[in-house]
Amino acid sequence: MTLIKFGLDSKNQEYYWTLIIEEGWVQSAIWKINEEKEESVVVATSSPVRWENDENLIETSDTSLSATIQNLPEGVPEPSKTVFGVPSSWVTEGQISPGYLEKIRHICSKLSLEPTGFVVLSEAIAFLVKTKEESSLNAVVIGLSANHLELSVFKFGKLVGSTKVARSVSLFDDTVEGLSRFADGSPIPSRFLIYDGKEGELDEAKEALVSADWLDGLPENIKFVHSPKVETIDPNDKVLAVSLAGSSEIGKVKSVVMGAKSEFNDEEKDGEKVKVVEVVSNIKEPEDEVSPEEFGFVRDGDVSANVDEERIKVFEKNKASIVSRLIGLKDLLSLPGFKINAPGSRGKKTLVFGFSAFFVIVLTFLVVWWFLPKATVNIFISPRILQEKDTISVDINAVKSDLDAKVIPGNVKKVNVDASKTKSTTGTKVIGDKAKGVVKLRNGTPTDVSFSAGTVLEGSNGLKFSLDESVSVSAAISPTSPGNSSVPVTAEAIGSEYNLAKDETFKVSNYPKSEIDAISESDFSGGTSREIAAVSEKDVNILKEELTEELKNEAEEKIKSILLANEIFIEGAVTSNVLKSDFSNKVGDEASTLELSLSLEFGGLVVDELELDNLASKLLEDETPQGFLYRREQIDKTFKLESQKDSIYQITVSFVANLLPDLDIDDITSKIVGKTPSVASEFLQTIPGFKRAEIHITPRFPGKLGTLPKVKNNISIEVSAVK
Repeated sequence: MTLIKFGLDSKNQEYYWTLIIEEGWVQSAIWKINEEKEESVVVATSSPVRWENDENLIETSDTSLSATIQNLPEGVPEPSKTVFGVPSSWVTEGQISPGYLEKIRHICSKLSLEPTGFVVLSEAIAFLVKTKEESSLNAVVIGLSANHLELSVFKFGKLVGSTKVARSVSLFDDTVEGLSRFADGSPIPSRFLIYDGKEGELDEAKEALVSADWLDGLPENIKFVHSPKVETIDPNDKVLAVSLAGSSEIGKVKSVVMGAKSEFNDEEKDGEKVKVVEVVSNIKEPEDEVSPEEFGFVRDGDVSANVDEERIKVFEKNKASIVSRLIGLKDLLSLPGFKINAPGSRGKKTLVFGFSAFFVIVLTFLVVWWFLPKATVNIFISPRILQEKDTISVDINAVKSDLDAKVIPGNVKKVNVDASKTKSTTGTKVIGDKAKGVVKLRNGTPTDVSFSAGTVLEGSNGLKFSLDESVSVSAAISPTSPGNSSVPVTAEAIGSEYNLAKDETFKVSNYPKSEIDAISESDFSGGTSREIAAVSEKDVNILKEELTEELKNEAEEKIKSILLANEIFIEGAVTSNVLKSDFSNKVGDEASTLELSLSLEFGGLVVDELELDNLASKLLEDETPQGFLYRREQIDKTFKLESQKDSIYQITVSFVANLLPDLDIDDITSKIVGKTPSVASEFLQTIPGFKRAEIHITPRFPGKLGTLPKVKNNISIEVSAVK
C-alpha cells in the first residue's frame, strides 16, 4: 500500500481532509498529525452520502465536507489539503486514469481543495487490518456497489491483483468470476473482507457469501482449504485506513486514533487506537504446492471404508426403518466378542447410561438431518421470445375496453414542474462609436446649392458619412474660386477605419466631383469598435429545449410516484403547457450567460395495467407454442405515441413475452430430493433452455451430509427467465 503523492508540504502541523469516493458513496473526515505522540488524530467524520451521477458528485462531496465541518471541535480550522481514497478501478499503472483524474480536479476546483495524494481503498484497508493484527494479510478484499464489485486478492501481505466485475443477481457467481481471473490452481485465501458505502447494506451480502457452497461445484482452478470466513468493514474503519495511509506518508506516525482527546477538548472520548508496527512475518509461500492428501484429507473418496452401503440405501428409502435400524445398534452390545468387564455394578450402570445417551444423540442428529433442512432451488432458463406489435387507441373518455377494436380506457395525470437553468452564450456583437469631423463643401456651379441634413458623402475608399445639419453653398465666383461652406459630418457606421486624415476628398450625393465636392478640414476622430458576447437566437432555442427536456424527465418521475398499484404510465405519451417562461436577456443583448426560468404543466397518459394485460393475452395466448407457458408477469411492454386528437391517443405498443417451458415441478423435485448440490445441478442442466441454477440449503451440514432435504415438501423450486 502506497500513498501516491501529488506534492507534499514539509510542514505537518496542520489539518488535512480525507475524502473517500466510492461508486455511489462519498465520505469525509478531518485529521492532523500529533508530533509529540507520533499519532494521527481523526477529529471529525461524516456519515456516507449517496451520489447518483457525475453532475451531483460535487454537490454530494460538498454535503459530506459540510457535515464533517459541523462535527469539528471548536477552534479547529477548516483544512484545504486533501488525501483521496479511491477504488482500484480508478487507477492504472500507479496513476489515476485521466477520466477520473478530471473528476478529482473538478472537485478540487469547485470546493477549493488542495490535492495532496491518493490511496487505493482496498490497499488502505489491507494496511489497516495488517496493522491491527500485527501479521501479513492473507485475504480477499471485496468492495460492493449497486452495479459492480471490486475484488483484490492479498496473499501473505502481497497484492496479487485487483479486478472489477459487473453485478448480476448472484453475488456468489460474481465473486467466483472475479476470483477465476487470478486463480492459478493454488489455494485462494479463505478470508473475505467486504465493504460498502453504507454498513447497513452489508448484512445481506455477508449472508449470501456465508451460505454459499465454496467447496463443491467451483471451477477446477479455484480451490479453498476450507469455507471462507466473511467479515465486514465498518465505514469508520475506511476513514481510519485512508487517514492512516496519508499520515504515514506525510509524517512520522506510529498510530491512528479516532475520537481521542485533543487540545481542543479536555473531555476524554471513547475511541479506537491503532498502532502502526513493522510486521516481520515468518510465513512464506510454499515453493511446491501441498496437496490435500498430505494433510490427511481424502479426495473423491469415502472417509469411512467400512460403511454398510446396503444399510444406507435402506435408510434413505424408508423413513420408518430409521428407528428400527437405530434401535438395532443396541443389539450389537450383546453379540459375541462385545464383553464388558467392570469392577462393580456402578460401573455397569454408568456404561449403560453412556451408551444410552450416545444412542439418543445419534438418533436425534439423524432425525434432525433427515427432517430439518429446507432448500430453495432457483432455476434460470433462457426463454423463448414471442413478440407482437400493434397500434391501439387509448380513450380518456371511455368507460370500458373494446378489445376487438383494440380500444382501452385511460386517464391523464397532471403535474407542475419548474426550474431555472443558466447557459453560456455563444453569440457575438460588434459595438462602438462613430467617427466625427468637419468638411468644407465646395460648389463649382454658377448657382447656389442647398443640402439637407443626412446628405451622404462618399470617400475614395468607399466609406460613407452624412451631414449632421442642413447647409447652403453659394455659387462659384469664378472657375478658380468655388463657393464653399463648412458643415459637421458623422460616419454611417462604427469603427476606427472611419477616422480619416485631413484633406480627404468626398463625392457629395449624386453630383460629379468636378462640380461639387467636399474636403475634410481636420482629422476625423472618435471611431471605435469591439466585439462582445451577446445572446443569439440559437442560445435561446437550445436553452429552452434543454430545460424543457429536464423538466419532462422530472415530470415523468413525479407521475410515476403518484401512480396507483394497478396503473401503468405510458412513457412518451406526455403533453406540456407553458405556465411561465422568463429569459434574463433578449436576443442581441450583451451578456456572457443566459438564464431561463421555466414553469410547465405536464400531462401523462395512464392506463389500467390489467387492461393492457388482457389486450396482450388476446394477442399472444393463441400464438404460444405447445410445451411453453404464457404468464402475464413475463410480459415486457414498450410504447410509442403516434398521434393525439381530442380525447384519443394512438399508441404503438410492443408486447414481448418471455415464454418458459411447461416444467413438471413435482417430477423435478423427485429427481433431486436427497441429492448433493453437484448431482442435482447435473440433472438440472438437462432441462430445456437451462442457463444456471442457485441452490440454497438451510441449515447446511458439512461434507457429504450437506445434501438437499430428504423430505420432498422441504424443497421449493422457482423458475425464472434470464435474458
